[in-house]
Amino acid sequence: MKLIRNLFSINVFVIFLSIVLLTACGGGGGGTTPKTLLEILSKNWRITRVTINGTVDSQGNYSGYRIVLQQNGTYVVTLGNSPANIVINPTNNGRWEIADNETSIIFDKGTPNEFKVTLVSKTESAFSVRFKVPRSINKTEPEYVIDFAPVS
Repeated sequence: MKLIRNLFSINVFVIFLSIVLLTACGGGGGGTTPKTLLEILSKNWRITRVTINGTVDSQGNYSGYRIVLQQNGTYVVTLGNSPANIVINPTNNGRWEIADNETSIIFDKGTPNEFKVTLVSKTESAFSVRFKVPRSINKTEPEYVIDFAPVS
């Protein structure tokens, strides 16, 4: 009987200690909240690859292209030697917002330069967008996929 009582006491102590440790450690969740998409995308990005109609564009020089997406909803583009077809608007700066249940970005909403892209992928280390060039600009309506990585 004494052995059963001792085992019971040890089990109660182990359970109590486990509860205390789990509570002190935040339940094993690490205590950090996941970043929002706005926080993830708000940084200085560079182009790593441009695909046009499914073919990687090896002709265009995109190495100098930068886009800074700020948490306050503004953006600035530096073209470098990039082809003109990557221009968002003539001033290369404006406002941006996440839309459509975090599946797209709209640049310069409500202006004549409004431009919407679909988010293909989005992580802290890379994101990709897809868009078609309107027929009014290019009669063939090419589809672009642009991959970005943070500027290091």
